[in-house]
Amino acid sequence: MKQTEAPHIDTRRAEEFRGELLTRARAWLRGWSLEEATGDFGTALLDVAARFSSQVAERLDRAGEKLSLGLLDWLAIRGKAAKPARMPVALKLADTARDPVFAP
Repeated sequence: MKQTEAPHIDTRRAEEFRGELLTRARAWLRGWSLEEATGDFGTALLDVAARFSSQVAERLDRAGEKLSLGLLDWLAIRGKAAKPARMPVALKLADTARDPVFAP
């Protein structure tokens, strides 16, 4: 069964949300100076709102994947079981060691 990628609901992230909030703030509060160098509380609040909105958008984007997995679970369709990873390991005896010791 081939799995397709879930559709994205909202692809905007923090920078896009911040730009939208700044555009709205300039329209609503014409006397407010929104320059980067200002560093006032309002600008910091807009940054926090943009980050929160970005987090919500990222979680919404994962909703399709979660719903498709829930559907497969409801249909009792299981994926392949996980396999443990294997990797060869090479150990070197220290120069100061006198006798080699076997590791279990």
